[in-house]
Amino acid sequence: RKPEEDTAEDSLSTPGPSKKPRGGEEANESGRRRPAGRKLSLEKESASQDSQEGAAIGGSGRKPRREGGRAAASAADGASSQGEADRSICILISNCKGQEEALRKKAEGLGAKVVDTAPRCTHVVVDTSKHSVTGKILAAVASGNCFVLSKEWLERSAREKRWLPEDSWWYTNETYLNTYRLTMKECVEKVKATSRIFSGLSFYLQKGFEMDANECQIVIESAGGQWLKSPTPDCIVLAKKDAASPGKRARLTQEKQSIDFLKFCILQHKLDREAWRIS
Repeated sequence: RKPEEDTAEDSLSTPGPSKKPRGGEEANESGRRRPAGRKLSLEKESASQDSQEGAAIGGSGRKPRREGGRAAASAADGASSQGEADRSICILISNCKGQEEALRKKAEGLGAKVVDTAPRCTHVVVDTSKHSVTGKILAAVASGNCFVLSKEWLERSAREKRWLPEDSWWYTNETYLNTYRLTMKECVEKVKATSRIFSGLSFYLQKGFEMDANECQIVIESAGGQWLKSPTPDCIVLAKKDAASPGKRARLTQEKQSIDFLKFCILQHKLDREAWRIS
């Protein structure tokens, strides 16, 4: 029995064969196994942190330049935004004979764009001492998308070097109010609240009409109407007030209207096809 006891003691005291870490693992100081990839990751993170701290302490200047760059970019964005806001104002000058160039320079000095047709404008500038209503004014009101303002709005804005609020500068004069009984501001607001006055109607221009053909087309289309190159039985023919009466067949199929029809329908925002009809 003694030999057997010795053998048992030897088996307890003699260490067995050591186990090698599996692939991708290594033993740490505590004897626990840790993936080799984890060690590499920790080493990379530590190196990255050391590099960043060294750059900041060493005064490389990279970090301050990036912050300065962001501030400069922010300021540039602000200036760009302001410039875009100015350029979004498109001014059409109407009824200001002899003053166009001076007004143009004032508008461009504030960063606005000066255009020559109503569909492209946001603001129409008018000399309120003139009582005539131009095709440009009619188109602007009919579209419902424009401010129709006194030229003093532009002149005052130029003096103060900023765009003034529009509400106090809408075009008006006593003759206009006595004729149309509705301010341009009220009319534009009606268009916005309802629809354009000639929506669903088609128009044909007869020779001799008191408005230029191109300008008249812009007015009709701004008011929602369709412009025809040839007349149709159900279209409205725009004709001069003293135009010769049409033949019997034409009287049965065509409706003729004068320039007053355009003006009053648009500036009162009321479609009256009898009051101004040419019989």
